[in-house]
Amino acid sequence: MLKRLSSMKGIEEKYITLDLSPIENNLTAVVNVIKEVNVTTMSIVESLMSLMSLPHPNGKPNIRSFPSKFTRVNSLKLWEKCDTTVIQVANKRLKAVEVVIEELEVELEHIFRRLIQTRVSLLNLLTNLKTLPHHSPLF
Repeated sequence: MLKRLSSMKGIEEKYITLDLSPIENNLTAVVNVIKEVNVTTMSIVESLMSLMSLPHPNGKPNIRSFPSKFTRVNSLKLWEKCDTTVIQVANKRLKAVEVVIEELEVELEHIFRRLIQTRVSLLNLLTNLKTLPHHSPLF
């Protein structure tokens, strides 16, 4: 998990620098927005991966796979050994995580809608550029 996290940090620093003319300011703005969305997405994924790599509550290393962290435990043995305050603290943390995840979902939906709007704008811009004669100025 930590290897993937460190490799993702390297990805967010690898951007292609575009040399755009002043006429293409709108495209530059779109590229900058896409870069910001990329950084935000990487930050969200990094946060989720950090959350999933938290140590096991009983101190033992957990070598189970990622999906198994979401499976329900049918045994009450772990709960019988836990102190009620520990359970209450864990429950509060889980509720806080749930709230954060819901907020992330809302933000991701907003980003997705904005990306679709940006894509439509880019396609419209490209369509309009194709219809212009080559010798006329863009603006």
